[in-house]
Amino acid sequence: MEFQESKRDIIGFGEVQKEREERIEKLKAELRDIKFKFENVDLLHGTLSIQYEKVKEQYDNCKRDLDDAIDKLHLTNKVRHETELKLSEENERTRALQDVIRDKDEQLHKRA
Repeated sequence: MEFQESKRDIIGFGEVQKEREERIEKLKAELRDIKFKFENVDLLHGTLSIQYEKVKEQYDNCKRDLDDAIDKLHLTNKVRHETELKLSEENERTRALQDVIRDKDEQLHKRA
């Protein structure tokens, strides 16, 4: 009887040992898969980091160009506005002078 119990214990131990080895192999396979996925994700992360830096540099360049264009546009609009004001003043002076000349011509024609 004791022999049979020992035999059952040994068989039970063998089963436990077998299940343990199967779990170990399963976990090792899972670990290999996780390591492979990690390497792929790490590679993709590196690639995306490089692409991000390039895009950020392009954005910074575009932002600088835009700010420069905005400054130039503001300056151009300011100069255009000042020029329009000067032109308007000059047109008023010309009209005033033409009125004076017309009045003088009318006075000369009345005298004649």
